Amino acid sequence: MKESQISDALRESMNAVRLSPALRAKALCAMRGSEERRPKMKRKFSAALAFALVGVLIVAVALAVANRKGVLDFLSYSEATLPENAGDYVQTDIASDERDGLHAAMREVVYDGRRLWATVDINMDGEKPLLTGFDYGLDDEEKWAWLRHDESETDDRSILDVYREEGYTDAYDIAAFVYDEDDEGNTSFEVHLQDDGTLTFYESLVFEQEKKEREITVSVRAFKYEEKDGRMNLNQKPMAELKFHFTAKASAVEEEKTVSVEPVEYERIGVRVDRVTVTTKPLEMDYAIEYTVVDTEKFAQTDDGLWFEFIDPNSREEQPYDQRLKEGFSGVGSVEPVDDTHFRQIGTLSLSEKADRYTLRAYECWEKRRFDTHEIRMKKAE
Repeated sequence: MKESQISDALRESMNAVRLSPALRAKALCAMRGSEERRPKMKRKFSAALAFALVGVLIVAVALAVANRKGVLDFLSYSEATLPENAGDYVQTDIASDERDGLHAAMREVVYDGRRLWATVDINMDGEKPLLTGFDYGLDDEEKWAWLRHDESETDDRSILDVYREEGYTDAYDIAAFVYDEDDEGNTSFEVHLQDDGTLTFYESLVFEQEKKEREITVSVRAFKYEEKDGRMNLNQKPMAELKFHFTAKASAVEEEKTVSVEPVEYERIGVRVDRVTVTTKPLEMDYAIEYTVVDTEKFAQTDDGLWFEFIDPNSREEQPYDQRLKEGFSGVGSVEPVDDTHFRQIGTLSLSEKADRYTLRAYECWEKRRFDTHEIRMKKAE
């Protein structure tokens, strides 16, 4: 299958995707609205004033770029805690390309060898183009405040309303993909229309394999909206498309690894936790829980839905889920079978949860039943 076919299929499948109200609320509450734009005024001015205005314009453009939401802004939506030195790991002005009026720039990247967080800025030539993407369509249902990440939501207009009322000359739907051709991994994303009309894609990728250096591809396609009989229809043939590559290099950081002191029996579910490993990364911690089934009859009651929760034993929260420790920014986790009786659970924790002992509670995810809870003492890995 050609890349264009893959892209079309992804776009079609994403048309049905909508962010949950909770995620929208979290994003909107995290963003601050911009200052109101003032109307333009025609004035006569001298050459000296012209040079002064050019200087002001340069400063204004610089401020607009500086105020664009970046990787750390998007990461701050998460419950995980950013370390004070998080900015040290942000790589800037990575790579860019332009073609047929379409401009794309990989502005920021954070890469730790397995996870990559990135912001891609998209612009289109034209008098006043409006850019949307993925979850935000040019229709009556999608709110302008959502695309702008305006937490006040005082502007209740749809994106279509704004397009028609604010003098936009063209509208485009942008599809942007950041990927490793040799490692599919998992991807999540969000888009944000910046103050200056730039559409920023935030993409979070978790790869299967860990690499200090990784070849990354950025593919961008622009689809134009066309108005017919009072309706805005999206032309399925891209008006412009481009692709560029760059090498992501893992941030240099001294990893700290701790391991459990001894195996722990979870008698009620017939499992022995053999080893827990926690590894410190630049922005979060990786963990791995290796366990063995020692009683198949007891283990059967979990119906292959066993999950170990890291919890705060001193939590006063009534709901068990709220007793969990904070996950890392990538928020991914899985259980992988090693063989019929050995399993490995992997996931992430916030750096703020770093400790010399952890409390693990056995949890059956289907019926949401909780079982044994034990303290796991940790030591520095040799």
